[in-house]
Amino acid sequence: MAAPNDWRALSGPDPEFSKMIEERFNGTWPGFPGFPDIAKMRELMGKSKRAMTEHHGGASIDGVQEKDHLVTVRDESKITCRLYIPESEHNGGRPVYVVFHGGGFCLGGLSNEELLCRLLCKELDIVCVNVEYRLAPEHQFPTAPKDCFDATKWVAQNASTLGIDLSKGFVINGTSAGGNLAVTVCYQWHDEGLQPPITGCHLMNGHFVDPEHVPEQAQADYKSWWELDDAPILNHHYSKVFFGNYFPDKSKRGDPLFSVMGREDGPKILPATYFQVSGLDPVRDEALIFERWIREAGKPTKLTVYPGLPHGFWSVFPKLESSKRFFDDAIEGARWLLKK
Repeated sequence: MAAPNDWRALSGPDPEFSKMIEERFNGTWPGFPGFPDIAKMRELMGKSKRAMTEHHGGASIDGVQEKDHLVTVRDESKITCRLYIPESEHNGGRPVYVVFHGGGFCLGGLSNEELLCRLLCKELDIVCVNVEYRLAPEHQFPTAPKDCFDATKWVAQNASTLGIDLSKGFVINGTSAGGNLAVTVCYQWHDEGLQPPITGCHLMNGHFVDPEHVPEQAQADYKSWWELDDAPILNHHYSKVFFGNYFPDKSKRGDPLFSVMGREDGPKILPATYFQVSGLDPVRDEALIFERWIREAGKPTKLTVYPGLPHGFWSVFPKLESSKRFFDDAIEGARWLLKK
């Protein structure tokens, strides 16, 4: 899909979503369950993600072997990486998708992306690595980007043992906060001069810049954050809690391991990139700007936009036809990346 010309029009209501809100919630957008209790929100998000997986048949996908590995990161802590490996016969190693979940850097875990990992593994005959990085407020910035980078290095260092051939495809994926972390991994990989290169980046409703640190060249197009301040699922009310727990020192939120759009050479560093962007989402415009910059830097990009749908809609409202289409698009986008 080409980049849309009228970004503001993308926030116009999706008919199916609007009908559901009217019927189920009397026309009022639902709040975030458990807010602002982080522990309660974690519990409820876990239930929501498991319900999403069940609805889309992810709990009954066969032919996929799952195994947890405890990975030691730089401070000698251990985090869990869950591998999803096809049980079918295969000559040599498989491509890999390294996956980082969303949740505002404070919520979420392995259950967030188990459906995506199982689908990709089954449909594309690849290995997926689902990373359980540490969360705020217990572990504030920059723990998360360091955990994600260390996990990715572990994947690369143990590729042959894990049944992976990085030359066939080495893709980094992330949703929401995980999209931010996926970009930070690409930056860190570049800065350390590691090989082989990352071949693809898959960003799903990613958050790429602190609103107080938007680069000057982006400010004219950066409007959705301010215009959609009261959007469903993600809005300023919830963002303040998440970012406050993850990065309480506002003066440092311009760090390129958080405001990844602020790194001037960033678009040149990133590999082929696939964006999935929601139209009724405060972080919409930063994704559209970032996609344009990467494309103008000469890197292949692919863009799918969901007009009138909010941040993470496929997770909170799995019964929408658009939610099924989101996962279909994710598989096709992954297929596209693996050919780059």
